[in-house]
Amino acid sequence: MPGPILAIDGTGLLVRCNRAGRQTGLHANGTRTGPLLLFINSVARLIRCYQPSYVLVALDGLHARDWRRSLVPSYKADRPDPPDRQSAEYELALTFLGAAGIGFLSYDGYEADDVIGYVWRQRRYNRLDIPMVIASDDGDLHQLVGDGVRQVNMNGYAGPVTTEDWVLAKYGCEPYRLSLLKAVMGDVSDNVKGIPGVGPVKALKLLTQAQWAIGRIEHKALAESSVLEREILLNEDIFNLRGPIHAIWMEPGMDRYPLWTGMAWEEENLPPLADHRHPAELRAFLDRYELGSVSRRLEAGRLW
Repeated sequence: MPGPILAIDGTGLLVRCNRAGRQTGLHANGTRTGPLLLFINSVARLIRCYQPSYVLVALDGLHARDWRRSLVPSYKADRPDPPDRQSAEYELALTFLGAAGIGFLSYDGYEADDVIGYVWRQRRYNRLDIPMVIASDDGDLHQLVGDGVRQVNMNGYAGPVTTEDWVLAKYGCEPYRLSLLKAVMGDVSDNVKGIPGVGPVKALKLLTQAQWAIGRIEHKALAESSVLEREILLNEDIFNLRGPIHAIWMEPGMDRYPLWTGMAWEEENLPPLADHRHPAELRAFLDRYELGSVSRRLEAGRLW
């Protein structure tokens, strides 16, 4: 049986590695390389753990939060911007991925979540009989699990695996309803407000009573506000990765994006894991940044 499609939340991984890598003090050629080393080790560990047939690292594009902020201006307004293509960490990660032959994709104005959602939809719409593993610590991606799709954290085997049963036990609803649940209860981490005073338990109760239609929810705050229902509907748009109105696959030119050119998303045309038997470019990259521990594992055949 072929290995799964492995979709890695590259921006989430960069944020984690950048935070932890600052403490290592590693430098080479005037460049701080601690975050890069952690990024390489994490990607390699995920590949070793899941032995995928196809790998894609999803990354934020430039101005990645723009379309969500156009709907909900408060979206992530209290959080620092993650590394983007203008940062040294991002550039080093892209150079590594290119040298290793690992596919990556970003699209300006969209987040890595949108890219993973795009891959999920292509797999579903083309009815590919290949399992999918999403490597991310982001709870927004829980809505994509089920039907051969599972979510794991960035540590590979360590930690829980998110499946449809796990979502049902944790939230009390199916994965595809999570964007509605978050829309009603809001999300503190994203700085998005839902119905005031409504948490996950109350939101689940209100939506169940309303047969999962926001327009049927009965709550004092909705009766007192002429705009709250519209705000909640906008929340649902920004959280929905399964088929959002502003879907990345609908963007002009997406069908001509270099990574997907000529790909009909049939099984044999998915972006494969590269052949690492002649990794001269990767060796040169590792030598340039004095990453000897990675080079030794590569030479010994233990990196991937």
